[in-house]
Amino acid sequence: MLKTRFENYPKGKPFSTLLGDLLGRGIFNVDGDSWKFQRKMASIELGGVSVRTHAFDIVRSEIQSRLLPLLSSVAGQEQVLDLQDVFRRFSFDNICKFSFGLDPGCLELSLLVSDLAEAFDLASKFSAQRALASSSLIWKVKRLLNLGSEKQLKEAIKVVDEFAEEMIKQRREEGFSDRHDLLSRFMGTINDHKYLRDIVVSFLLAGRDTVASGLTSFFWLLSQHPEVESAIREEVERVMGSSEQFASFNQMREMHYLHAALYESLRLFPPVQFDSKFAQEDDILPDDTFVRKGTRVTYHPYAMGRMERIWGPDCLHYKPERWLQNGRYVPENLYKFPVFQAGKRVCLGKEIALVEMKCVVLAVVRRFNIRVPHSNQAPRFAAGLTATLRVRNGYRGCKGGAREKITVSFTFGKVAEVIFMAPEQTEKAPRYLGGPCARVVIVVWWAAGRDLAVQPFEAGAAEKVGEESCCVCQAYLTSSWTKDFDNLCDWFENYPKGKPFSTLLGDLLGRGIFNVDGDSWKFQRKMASIELGGVSVRTHAFDIVRSEIQSRLLPLLSSVAGQEQVLDLQDVFRRFSFDNICKFSFGLDPGCLELSLLVSDLAEAFDLASKFSAQRALASSSLIWKVKRLLNLGTEKQLKEAIKVVDEFAEEMIKQRREEGFSDRYDLLSRFMGTINDDKYLRDIVVSFLLAGRDTVASGLTSFFWLLSHHPEVESAIREEVERVMGSSDEQFASFNQIREMHYLHAALYESLRLFPPVQFDSKFAQEDDVLPDDTFVRKGTRVTYHPYAMGRMERILGPDCLHYKPERWLQNGRYVPENLYKFPVFQAGKRVCLGKEIALVEMKCVVLAVVRRFNIRVPHSNQAPRFAAGLTATLRGGLPILVQEREA
Repeated sequence: MLKTRFENYPKGKPFSTLLGDLLGRGIFNVDGDSWKFQRKMASIELGGVSVRTHAFDIVRSEIQSRLLPLLSSVAGQEQVLDLQDVFRRFSFDNICKFSFGLDPGCLELSLLVSDLAEAFDLASKFSAQRALASSSLIWKVKRLLNLGSEKQLKEAIKVVDEFAEEMIKQRREEGFSDRHDLLSRFMGTINDHKYLRDIVVSFLLAGRDTVASGLTSFFWLLSQHPEVESAIREEVERVMGSSEQFASFNQMREMHYLHAALYESLRLFPPVQFDSKFAQEDDILPDDTFVRKGTRVTYHPYAMGRMERIWGPDCLHYKPERWLQNGRYVPENLYKFPVFQAGKRVCLGKEIALVEMKCVVLAVVRRFNIRVPHSNQAPRFAAGLTATLRVRNGYRGCKGGAREKITVSFTFGKVAEVIFMAPEQTEKAPRYLGGPCARVVIVVWWAAGRDLAVQPFEAGAAEKVGEESCCVCQAYLTSSWTKDFDNLCDWFENYPKGKPFSTLLGDLLGRGIFNVDGDSWKFQRKMASIELGGVSVRTHAFDIVRSEIQSRLLPLLSSVAGQEQVLDLQDVFRRFSFDNICKFSFGLDPGCLELSLLVSDLAEAFDLASKFSAQRALASSSLIWKVKRLLNLGTEKQLKEAIKVVDEFAEEMIKQRREEGFSDRYDLLSRFMGTINDDKYLRDIVVSFLLAGRDTVASGLTSFFWLLSHHPEVESAIREEVERVMGSSDEQFASFNQIREMHYLHAALYESLRLFPPVQFDSKFAQEDDVLPDDTFVRKGTRVTYHPYAMGRMERILGPDCLHYKPERWLQNGRYVPENLYKFPVFQAGKRVCLGKEIALVEMKCVVLAVVRRFNIRVPHSNQAPRFAAGLTATLRGGLPILVQEREA
């Protein structure tokens, strides 16, 4: 493929079509004569000593003026740094200087990432996503209709194009003969502006992402292998002595161990993990495999680097020594190690990239100690054109010893994100030009992926709109009123969830209470109010929670207390609440809080089913996910598989319960079985409560402890109240009556729920024309959304301190005073008020009391506001990493 039959294995049209909009006719996206011409030209330009010296000077300048000062600024501070993000910014600065002679200044973390960098990221990401489509027809149709990710890709490429066009125009006007950047060098040979743009953008892609990926993986490995770090330092000391200057070219050539360590890192974590070609003619591979014309043939450097028959029995071990003989680096056959490709396609920028990486490594390891949390976690990669780490956030570092210590985390976003046009980023929102609304402001949103940070956008939008309503193309109307919510109270029957909503969640929730209207909803509501309102059921729930806290939660926190170990508190609470709700709903203990065990198949399937059901709402048209469901493609296929696991579990539980009897059991399934004989209906009802009881409690607890970490005065007040109510009792848990006396704790929880409600917005659909209290006309069929997250942050509702966390706003003379539920619809209001509200609050209070009495919880990134991922309930993106300390007795 890369040598003897090179001509038979071009990239092929399918590949070039994927990246054509971004890379055009650039070297990485063409074959034949065009590739040969660019290859020859690039080899001449990149092979010269002056170009390499220019690249070296750029890298040294960026290290000296930005990278080292940045690392010094966080060294010894309790601050986590995302090293992958740093390296991506660093390499983007370098490649822009090298390619265009432009300095975007991305490594200035105090500044926003430049429009070019952001557009380039998006263009790379969405181009790569095309390859994930089960059929190219999907993204081609989206491109044709200018929808979703294809619309975003088009907009991102437009930014790149405008920038390149301006740079080329400016360079032609100013002259380019005395410049060293690639654009200037190529302009002497090429007059076609579009062709110039394609060539330089291709090098921009290659030089930025591959170097950042290689450095990120290398430092992750270095954190696991301090002996390698020590050996590098010894070699540097031997070659450079006590000099504080940068290593010269000749000195770097003498550092054989450093070279071997980098190559060994690239063997295990190649930046480009696989590469594909398409056979032009029938062929037979060396192992006698027949390859039919048109077949896609992929070789996989990542897999090859881990094959025992190629690298021996220690192939999975990080051993730079495998590249050395008598202390000197000995190269391997490039066809055995195709990280830089091989043969006619061997990477022309290889030496420049290696020098850049070596310069960074030398500068960092000589001055800093890098510590990586979650050291026992293997890297996970996000989809993309190059390998990008996806690992949980890290923990804080400390300063000590001869070198400054920096704690870093390796994090990066998921494959796709939803982008919103936030009001503060738009000078003027477009006006709605039709329809009956007298005073409306359009808030435009579009959805193209899986991650969603909805709350700041809608909160800002709602606050900016003020007393007006927000209308989006007659389909969505977001409105809030300070006194009346007639869709929940005065005209409840006119605002059901509606068919569009029930269709979204129908496959998961079926005819469960959260997905139906009318008589079916009334029947389940009445039945649930009877079952959940009884003292015996609440006592049963209380016993379950206390048992889970005593037997699992407290031992877990104790096991990590005082250790330099980061715990994701959100993950802990999700596991904790899933155990509780499964016991309460089915009488089953999945044991999710046993962190030594894998999450149960049911929990994992339930997570996926919730996630993919929620994603349906992000589609620009319901037709998209319905077609995917019909064809059993992508997320719809995964949703179907996840729901199958949930269904099989529920079916087995119902069958087992009918055989064993259910009259003497307290779980919801047993209680409902006395009234309902339809097994499918039973499944839908119980799964709905499973969804509500798991995610909302976990979300509420996570946000509460995040706030508590920022407000130690609230934590102290809670402890004082507990001491006052419970005294010096050795009892681990408060009784119902004692919990009722803890007014400050109740206020602190409600204040947390005001700022971070688990369900951030809710929608209904108007059955008939209506006029809202602010005289806004609502046409039949309009979606009407109220937004507890936004309402909890509106000055006209809560006063000028609405953004402050103040439990005292809920207290009068030390006693909790409830607010109007229509002003605080976190638990909904009116006929839809949450039936499990009291059980959920007791569960949360039990957890808070147990934890704050015994532990101090510390949260890194204390200056970062929470960001939420898409879902049916609010979930912190990246989790909530914490450090745990036992309190002194």
